[in-house]
Amino acid sequence: MLVLNIANLILRNITGKGIVWVWSWTGVLFIWSVFLAFFVLYRRNLDVTLGFFLQKMPPRLKKAVRLLSGLCAIVMMLVIVLQTQQVFQRQVGVMDFIGLNRYVLSIPLLLSSLMILIHFANDMLLTLVEPDRKMAADPEVPKWSL
Repeated sequence: MLVLNIANLILRNITGKGIVWVWSWTGVLFIWSVFLAFFVLYRRNLDVTLGFFLQKMPPRLKKAVRLLSGLCAIVMMLVIVLQTQQVFQRQVGVMDFIGLNRYVLSIPLLLSSLMILIHFANDMLLTLVEPDRKMAADPEVPKWSL
């Protein structure tokens, strides 16, 4: 993506004509990378968390907060997933220069939302089954790696 944009800038400055489809593909690839990277960043604990506050809480309250936050995340992801059909129906037409349908831009949001929903459902289940399980916010837990 970067190489194509640099080549486009150079060609535009030298010849006065650029590569027409570069801007469209840059937008598509940027959207896909941002939405799919969000899940990876979350799983590796590279997002903003409330770990400082959770560490100060007693174990029962920590478990309750974990279950409540998981439930809120699941509800939020379900709202996104359940709206997918409507979003796809509203994004009609083909993107200029690349020939892809507009709904292709929403696919990574759906995929990321589904992965996050599965993550939180699994986390809540494990929290209920193994109450003494360490949380990602605890300092001695190693970071996730995909």
